[in-house]
Amino acid sequence: MVETNAGGALHALGNGGAIAYGRGIEWVQVFGPPYSSPTMFSLIAEEGGAPRCESRRLPGSNLWEHRLPQGEIAECAARHPACLLRAWRLREALCMKLCLHGHELAGQTALFPGCAWAGLCVAPACAPYYNDYPCGARRYMMIAFTGGAHVEALEGALRVTFQGEGCMIVVGADSYPACVEATSRALAAGPDEILRAAREEDGAFHQRRLERMPALKAHPLAEAVREAGEGVSFLIRAQQGQNGGVLAGHNYHLAYVRDQYGTFRGLLAMGCLEEAAAIVRFSNDVFARSGRLANAQAIGIANSFHEHENDAVEITGYLLLQSTKLLEAAGDRAFFDEQRPMLDWALRSQVAQLHRGMLPFNGDETYVAGGFLPRAALNHGSFEATLLFIEGAKRYLASRRAEKREDWIERAREAIAEAERRFEGNFRRGNGYIANSLARLVGLAEPEYRHGMCLNGDTFGWLKRVGEGLYVCPRCLAAGRVSPQPCEREIPLKSTLMMALYVDSPLLGREYLRGQIAAYLAEYRRTGILPSLPAGGRCLGYDFGLLLYAAARLGLAADDLLAHMLALKDSAGMWAEYYDGGQPQNTRCRPWESAINMEGALRYLCP
Repeated sequence: MVETNAGGALHALGNGGAIAYGRGIEWVQVFGPPYSSPTMFSLIAEEGGAPRCESRRLPGSNLWEHRLPQGEIAECAARHPACLLRAWRLREALCMKLCLHGHELAGQTALFPGCAWAGLCVAPACAPYYNDYPCGARRYMMIAFTGGAHVEALEGALRVTFQGEGCMIVVGADSYPACVEATSRALAAGPDEILRAAREEDGAFHQRRLERMPALKAHPLAEAVREAGEGVSFLIRAQQGQNGGVLAGHNYHLAYVRDQYGTFRGLLAMGCLEEAAAIVRFSNDVFARSGRLANAQAIGIANSFHEHENDAVEITGYLLLQSTKLLEAAGDRAFFDEQRPMLDWALRSQVAQLHRGMLPFNGDETYVAGGFLPRAALNHGSFEATLLFIEGAKRYLASRRAEKREDWIERAREAIAEAERRFEGNFRRGNGYIANSLARLVGLAEPEYRHGMCLNGDTFGWLKRVGEGLYVCPRCLAAGRVSPQPCEREIPLKSTLMMALYVDSPLLGREYLRGQIAAYLAEYRRTGILPSLPAGGRCLGYDFGLLLYAAARLGLAADDLLAHMLALKDSAGMWAEYYDGGQPQNTRCRPWESAINMEGALRYLCP
């Protein structure tokens, strides 16, 4: 038993269409379908906070059970019939507040005989699902209660009193008739059948996964790693939309290319081949429809993108690595060939951005978004983006079938060779490597405009260049707010070196890497923390997995790091976006960090 309403841990109940992010007995966000939808409602404790409860995911499933002083609550996200379910058996009444987030609510009880109460929540087509991006069509969600439930209207909310025995069924659909029909099916099935069907569906997924899981060596932590993999695989699956896109967490209702790469690899390592392949299918489908991919794309909304600075780099390297990795894992040559337009585009996009053998940073790169590098450094040479380009491009061209000589491919090969030849000089400084190379700025003509985050931090959109690496929004330009200074520092980051091992790059010498990774482990043992910046206290949530993966590749002992990483996993079974002094920060229930950490743990315990 674990107490999940402590420490901010979130779990996900999702069936690919509708999803609820839960914190203990609270549902902090409920939305979908599709997964790129505005939050339709929240179910939270009344003033005074949620009662103390013990929550756990039932083994072999993503069914959740909560034990309170008043009684028990069971929850699941069923796929057949498609619904979110909460069933309760209480000795005392429990009152909660259902917040409607400004959406329209229409009573529907008369449509469902025997229902204690039912209502339809409707979000308008202009409602944003993220930033100011409209969802593009009305969103419909039915909320129905049976048995012991009393509902009363408040301003912009409902007070729900759960008592005795009963159930709450939530159904989302793309139309009102579909919502009514799906709700009727779920009500007809009843809570016992819904829970049974959900457990059966989850069990089939779990068994399929276990059959592909590699055996682990005998180790005191092997069982803990297996248990962690079970939880992570279920919670990632819950966040994967019907079309394959995976949410980046409760506050990012989009599918990010970078996040999906790490999630893809973790899913493969955990035996989830179909779910990993669905991620690649999602990207290919978006490209086939739109002719491009951005930093992030909507899940279930056509031509809706979250465009950051320099989206032609880094994410495009991940796409090449991801598709060649899937070809290696699944052997599906027909699907790989089907991706050629997307992968050719990814290669061309990177070649066009090369300057002095280097690529710039993507604007949503973790090091920038997390404050490790200033945004003014985006046009510097990026160790990581350049590394991803070299490795991804080489592997893609080695696997790509060509019926005839193509001039642009030959030029791409020359560009790859130049980037590889100049890599050491561009990024080596003394006995170490830097994340950002100032050498790329020499002779560089920066674009006059770009799309992304204003350097003053208060606007996302089109920006105007006002100095070297400095871009501000029209409002700041008009107000004369152009105070940020150019970045003139080259900064070393641990994660960049570990990424070289993660993508199996031979660019850096093995003995050099062995010495660096051994030094990182020694520093961790001396300080008890794993800062990504040499003098910092913050670390990326996936640095633990990267370091474990690196230790495994180099044959270094890291049992203590594995134990520490498992201890950092929260009570819901996932890792967070960042850790400050060992405390989770920003987004919880993160697929990217959790998947990378699981791959690192599994690789470390492989015989």
